[in-house]
Amino acid sequence: MSWETARDGINFLVKNAIDGNQSTIEVSFWGGEPLLEWELIQRMLEHTRRVAPAGMKIDFGGTTNGLLLTPEKFDVCDEYRLGFMVSIDGTAKTHDRFRKTILGHGSHAIVAKNCRIALQRWPWLKARFSPSVESVPDFFDDD
Repeated sequence: MSWETARDGINFLVKNAIDGNQSTIEVSFWGGEPLLEWELIQRMLEHTRRVAPAGMKIDFGGTTNGLLLTPEKFDVCDEYRLGFMVSIDGTAKTHDRFRKTILGHGSHAIVAKNCRIALQRWPWLKARFSPSVESVPDFFDDD
């Protein structure tokens, strides 16, 4: 997404919230892997705060595959109260079946490590999983 599209989307959201007498707006980052566009996300966070009127509550959130959820991003997430949910599909066997790194390797070990680090700071971190026909037989083995 270009900066212009992101900016226009935020402006549209804020304007319509104001026009509709809404006291809260929600901005979510998901689809593909939003953390690949970390600089754009930071610009959007800053812009939203700048254009939203004083007193308007802004909830930022999103879903990440967890590969790029690193400690370097934690301070920014805290500053803007940006909470990410991490996609993890169970045990390494299940998760790695479909969730691979760019080199084609399973990503479970990296995601699990990043989640352990994130949980030390954010004990409320949420996870989501995407069940599939292939993963159902292992569902009760997964944790």
